[in-house]
Amino acid sequence: MLEIALRNTLDRVLTDKYDTAHWFEPPRSPLARWEQTAVEKAREAIEKRGKTVTPGRLVAELNFGFWTSLLDRRYEHGQILWPGLLKSAFGHMPRRIRTRRNLARRLNGARKLRNRVFHHERVLHWEDLSLRHAEILETVGWISPELQAIARVVDRYDHVRASGLAECCDRLYAL
Repeated sequence: MLEIALRNTLDRVLTDKYDTAHWFEPPRSPLARWEQTAVEKAREAIEKRGKTVTPGRLVAELNFGFWTSLLDRRYEHGQILWPGLLKSAFGHMPRRIRTRRNLARRLNGARKLRNRVFHHERVLHWEDLSLRHAEILETVGWISPELQAIARVVDRYDHVRASGLAECCDRLYAL
């Protein structure tokens, strides 16, 4: 949910800022070389599937790393994106901590955890896993309290954490 919320809020504020859903296209694009390359690769992947390239498809194709990279400090110099867009993208984040740097740190931490999980690496032994989980839910709330409420309803972290590996293994072996 965090990845989708981040993607959607950044796309929304960038569409508003540049007055076009094609904000990632030259010559208006604020993107640095790495991000522009990611957009081109996303475009190629969509075309390879035989689909029409639309702003919505491009936005959905871009990965979490792309979206978190937009919080890099290079987008703060000259106020390319930050701090100008912080309030509109993360309006529910407490003002006293609402900085590009705090967001970058938080979102990159979530991205690293997400990558470990999606690559099927063991994370149950991480001592700060419960803190990371709480931070992810909090960050979703900074973007959308409504989405945070939904996340809390469907969240199974506490149950899975309390059950440990034994229950998961038992259920896998039963298949």
